[in-house]
Amino acid sequence: MTMYKRTSGSTKATMRRSILEDMRSSRSARLRKGEDMRPVPAHAGYYVTSHGRVFSTKQGELRELRPHHEAGKAPRVAFRAGGAAQNYTVVRLVVDVFLGPHHGRAIILRNGDAGDHALSNLRYATPADRGISERVLGERRALLSTCLHEGEDVLPISNNDGYYITSHGRVFSLKRATVRELLPDYGYGQAPRLTFSDGNVTSRYIVARLMASVFLGPRRGRLVIHLNGNTNDNMLSNLRYGTRAELVIIAVAIPTVCYGEAHHLAKLNPKKVRNVRRLLARGDSHRAVAERYGVTSQAIGAVDRGRSWRRVIS
Repeated sequence: MTMYKRTSGSTKATMRRSILEDMRSSRSARLRKGEDMRPVPAHAGYYVTSHGRVFSTKQGELRELRPHHEAGKAPRVAFRAGGAAQNYTVVRLVVDVFLGPHHGRAIILRNGDAGDHALSNLRYATPADRGISERVLGERRALLSTCLHEGEDVLPISNNDGYYITSHGRVFSLKRATVRELLPDYGYGQAPRLTFSDGNVTSRYIVARLMASVFLGPRRGRLVIHLNGNTNDNMLSNLRYGTRAELVIIAVAIPTVCYGEAHHLAKLNPKKVRNVRRLLARGDSHRAVAERYGVTSQAIGAVDRGRSWRRVIS
């Protein structure tokens, strides 16, 4: 395989030409007849072809990525950046790259084969494709309009017929011919989630991600950021895409994590921590101090090493 090393004079066009030439000359990764290849936007080093194959040059050589097949789910590939992995369905990659952003539209498989990811087998759906006439869509919007607040917009959720989401972060279902607002699950320490049902298949979604995908377009590896730091506030005006660094900046500027004695599981407080440090400096063991304050020796060790309670000044 050719090793790809970017130099100061290299350009994206040059890189792509080099990769195309290598694919044509390599037996294991050559372009097939009529196959085109394009880079995946916002994912440097990843490429997808019109035949539904995905390639990477992240390790200095051209490699074809093998999709992960899981029962009941579309085949996925993992893109890596900075040690983190993000999974993408192959079908979504192909249509996003070759047909443009979906903007809430569903994907139609012309031959019905979920394993055929070739561009020739894919297209975006129209209301008629999903058995929904424009008249029915109009009737649904009329039903939903009676539930909307002033200035609230509503759009259908892609690939989930009968489900709609509003710009205020509310989700409605018309699966039973009546309008029902779905209430999210608020698990401790978790973002609000919803469960969608389609026959015997159920899927869980994070409300913020649904909002972003419908109103802001595909994530493409980006994070959904809550501008006010409140993950329960899923208003469209409070959401945008961003990087992990931007998320950290917001978390620091608007503290959303409980520290020290403010945490509901805390057994120590600043006064006890100062006493712990004094006892440790005197030579008492971690176990002895832990028994005295009813905590584990690991917790005392964390205090001793400065891994916890760093904000408390002795």
